[in-house]
Amino acid sequence: MKTSKKLKKVMNIDLIIINENDKYPSFESQFQRKRIHHLLVENDENELVGIISSHDTRPIIRNLDKEKILAKHLMTTDPFVLAKKDTVAEALELFMDNVIRAIPFVDKEEKLVGIVTPYDLMQLIH
Repeated sequence: MKTSKKLKKVMNIDLIIINENDKYPSFESQFQRKRIHHLLVENDENELVGIISSHDTRPIIRNLDKEKILAKHLMTTDPFVLAKKDTVAEALELFMDNVIRAIPFVDKEEKLVGIVTPYDLMQLIH
């Protein structure tokens, strides 16, 4: 695997973005329906504020009022981010040094443009 390769070649640009004030019932089905494991969370100014993994939603207890649970209650705030110019080596380092399974990409204006997972990097080996 070429670790100097730019990540823009492997990042996923088909993003599922939700608002931090979205209620749990409005996004819970996205994981199964879209066959994804991560949702990117933005605020009302379209700024990345968090990420929710399918694992973050597992502790939701059936007896809770799901209408009161918002994305901002479940999300990991201030996620690590990468830029298109970053390399596979930089992504691998973030994945190996931290307990994360997805890294969002932002452009120069800090707007979301993609996401990369370890699975995406494994595709480079194939």
